[in-house]
Amino acid sequence: MKKKLTLFCGVFIILNSGIAGDIINTVSGSDNFNISSPRDTIQVELQSEINILNVQNRKIFENWPNYFSVSNAFTKINMREINDRLTIQDIPHTFVNIPGVYVTSFGGSGLGDSKLSIRGFDEQRLNVTVNNIEINNPESQLVPWYEWRSLINSSCSIQVQRGAGSTLHSFGGFAGSVNIHTMGTSEKSGYSINAAAGMYDTYKIGAEFNSGLFAGDLLSFSGRINYLSGNSWRQNTYYQGISYYFNLLYSPTKNQSLNLIFQGTPQFHTYAFYPQSALYFSKYGRSWNPHAFVLNTDSDLTKRENDGTSLSNIIVLSHIDKDKGGEVIRNGNVSFDNEVYHRPQLEMHHSWQINNGSHLQTTVFAAKGSGYDEMINNYYRIRRDGKGLMSMAAIAISKQYQYRAYNLNSHFGITSVFNTIWKAHRFSIGVQASSWQARHYGLILNTFGNREDSNEEKDNVRINIGSKNAIFREGDIYYDYTTKKPSLSAFINTAWKLSAFSIVTSLQYSNQRYDFKEAFPSANNISSPDGTYILTQNIEGGNNDRFVNNSEARYNLVNFSKTYNSFSPKLGINYNVNKNINIFLNYSRVFNEPDAAYIFYEGQPNDDLEMEISDDIELGLGFMYKTFDINLNAYRIYFDNKAFKIQDLTKANMPGYDYKGRRYVAIGTAIYQGIEMAANMRLSDKFNLGVTLSKMNNVWGANISEKAENQLGIKEGKINPGNPQFMLGGLVNYLSGPFYVSLSACYNKDYYILPSNEPVALEYDAETAEPIRSSSTLDNWLVFDMAIGWRQQLLGSSISLSLNIFNLLDTKYFQFGNKYGFIPGPERHTVFSFAIGL
Repeated sequence: MKKKLTLFCGVFIILNSGIAGDIINTVSGSDNFNISSPRDTIQVELQSEINILNVQNRKIFENWPNYFSVSNAFTKINMREINDRLTIQDIPHTFVNIPGVYVTSFGGSGLGDSKLSIRGFDEQRLNVTVNNIEINNPESQLVPWYEWRSLINSSCSIQVQRGAGSTLHSFGGFAGSVNIHTMGTSEKSGYSINAAAGMYDTYKIGAEFNSGLFAGDLLSFSGRINYLSGNSWRQNTYYQGISYYFNLLYSPTKNQSLNLIFQGTPQFHTYAFYPQSALYFSKYGRSWNPHAFVLNTDSDLTKRENDGTSLSNIIVLSHIDKDKGGEVIRNGNVSFDNEVYHRPQLEMHHSWQINNGSHLQTTVFAAKGSGYDEMINNYYRIRRDGKGLMSMAAIAISKQYQYRAYNLNSHFGITSVFNTIWKAHRFSIGVQASSWQARHYGLILNTFGNREDSNEEKDNVRINIGSKNAIFREGDIYYDYTTKKPSLSAFINTAWKLSAFSIVTSLQYSNQRYDFKEAFPSANNISSPDGTYILTQNIEGGNNDRFVNNSEARYNLVNFSKTYNSFSPKLGINYNVNKNINIFLNYSRVFNEPDAAYIFYEGQPNDDLEMEISDDIELGLGFMYKTFDINLNAYRIYFDNKAFKIQDLTKANMPGYDYKGRRYVAIGTAIYQGIEMAANMRLSDKFNLGVTLSKMNNVWGANISEKAENQLGIKEGKINPGNPQFMLGGLVNYLSGPFYVSLSACYNKDYYILPSNEPVALEYDAETAEPIRSSSTLDNWLVFDMAIGWRQQLLGSSISLSLNIFNLLDTKYFQFGNKYGFIPGPERHTVFSFAIGL
C-alpha cells in the first residue's frame, strides 16, 4: 500500500531552491504555498465554489486555521523562500518585506539576538506558535529566537497574520501572530548535505536524512542536524550552536496518524544589546560593543578566566557547573556577558479524520530548559581605554562583580481541537491546558580579586538585599525564587459561508495564574524585624556550606499568587464583490497578562497591575486580476493599561516599591492606527515585482497618569517610540533557467526615540565630545539586499549554490534607539551557501 506521509506541509524537500519564481500567491486551500517573496494577501479562499467535501480531506484539515482568518490580512511564506532567505539568520528575517513588520538584530547578523515587532507592538504582545504550540515565554511573553534555530532548516511554511485575535487555540497578540509549521516525512528515502560560509569567520554545515517508508509502509523517519559558528559584524559578537530536528511518523490507517517530533538547539552567544550614546560610536566606531570583554592577551587573566565555555557544557542538561568560569573565549576576546542555553522539546501530534466532515487534532508537548546568562554588574562604571576596551585591571579597580542568572524550567501541555463541517460552514471547538515551572537563582561568579570583608577567606562583595548590605562570596546564591504558571483556555470558532458573505465568530476564555515562591530573598525584599529568614548559604546550586551572609538582617520570604481571567470575542465579515474583489471588516478584543517580572518585581509583589487590553477594528480591500493583485487594509487599535516603570523617592522601601522607590504601573492609553498596502505583479515570464507600504500613527491617548507625564514626558498625541512609523519595501525577482537573482529594498523613516518625542543627539565631535546634530527621530535609512543563485539536476543529484549580500550599499544607520542610547544597523556582509541532495 503506497501512502503519502505528511505533517502539516507536505513531502520532505531535499534541494534548496531559489527565491525567484511565482510571486502571485495561490488561494488558500492549496497544499502548496506558491510564493517567492514575503507578500500580503487577503484570505479569499471561500470565494471558490468547490464542494469542500470532494476535496482531499487531509488537505482540508491541514489548512483549517486559514478558514478562520477570512477577515485578517496575512502573509504566507513557503519552504523555498525560507531556505533561500535564511542562510544563517533567525526566522524573523524572512518577514522583513511584510507590511507593518520590523526586524532588528543587536549583533547585526541575526545570530540568536533578533527581535520582531508588528505595527509597533513587540513580541510581548504577539502570539508565536510552532506546530500549534505557543513558544512565547510564559513569564515574559517574549520569544527567545536562539532557542528555535532548529526551525531554520525544518520549517516548511510560515503564516504571519496581522490583526488581533487571529490565533486558533490561544489568545492572539495585540497586533498579530506568527504560525510556523515544520516539515513532515516522505515516502521516498534520501539524504542531503548543506554548507554556508560568510564574513566574520561564520560557517555552517548540516546534514538531512529521510528513511522513506519502512515497517510495512507504516513508519517514516527524518532527521536534520546543523552546526553553526561565527561572529556578527560588531565587536565581540560570537555564536556557536548545534540545532537538531527529528520526526517519526506512524500512520496505521488512512484516517489516523501519530507524529513524534524532537527538536532543540544547545547554544551560547555573547551579548550586544546595550544601547549607548552616539558619543561613544563617534569615538570608538560603529562596530563598538559596550558589553564587558577584554583581549585574551591581558596579562591579568587568571587560569579560571581562561577556562572558556564550550558546547559540551550545555548539551547534557544536568552539566551546568557553578565552578566553571563565566567566559566565552573566541577571536582574541574573553567575554564576560554571555547567554548559555538548551531547551529540547518533545511533541506528539495525533490526527484522526473521523469522517469526511469531522477531524480531531490533539497535540501534547513537553520541554525542559536549562541555562543562564552571565554579566558584569554596573558595567558602565568600568574605565575604558582610548579604543573603548576594558582591561582586567580596570575591572578589578571598579570593584564590580560578575553574576550568573540561572533559568531552569519545565513546560508541558495539551491542546485538543475538534473540527467539523456542516454544508459549507465550519466549526472548531478546543481546549488547551499547560503548566510552566521555572527556578530562577543568581550566583556570584567572579569578584575579580575584591574582598569587601578582609576577614573572609574567599573573595567577596557587598550586595544590597532590600535595605541591608550583606557579604557574598564567589559561589554564593544571592536570590532564588520559583515561578509556576498553570494556564487553561477554551474556545469556539465558527466560519459561516452565506452566498458571497463569509462570517467568522470567535469566543475564547483564558485562566492564567502566577505563583511566586522565594527560597532566598530577592533584591527588593525589604528586611523586617519580625522576619523569620536569615540570609544563609544552604541551598542547592550554590556553596551550600551554611555561611551566613548577614546575621542581623531578617526577611519574610515571598509566597504570592495572582490570577487573571478574561473573555476575548471576535467578529469578522468578508464580502466577495466578485471573483476579483473582496472586502473584509472585523472587530477583536484581546487581553494580555503583565510580565511576571512586573508583578513579582524582585521580591516586592505588585498586586495592582491589571491585564493589558486591546480593541482592534480592521477594514480591508483585496483586488486580484490575472498577473496583478493589490491588498489594502486600515486598522485602529485602542491599547489600555500599558505598564511602565516609574519612580517616587518618597515611597522607597514601602510595600510594592523597591529601595529607590521604583514600581511598574499602568500609565494610560495609546492608539495604534495605520494603513498597509501590498501589491504584486508578474511583469513577464522572467520578472516579478512586489511592493509593500506601511504608514502608522502610534500615539499616546488622553488618559495618561500624572507620574508618566512628569517622569517620561508622555503627553496625548505624542508618538509612541520604538518603531518606524513609515516603511516602504520592494522586491524584484529574475529567473532564467537554473539562474536567479533577487533584489529587495526597505526604506524606514519616523522612528521616534523618546516617549516625550524630545530631540536626542545623533552625532558628536569625537575630539570635543560636543553634539553636532540632534533629532527626535533616527535618520531615515534605505537598505538593499541581493541574492544570486543557481540550481540544477546533475547526475541524479540536486545541486544549489547561492550568494546573499546584505546591506548591499553598506548604508550607515541606527536600527534601535531609546533613552539609554542607540544600536547601529549592520554593515554590508555576505554569505555563500551550497546544498546537494541525493
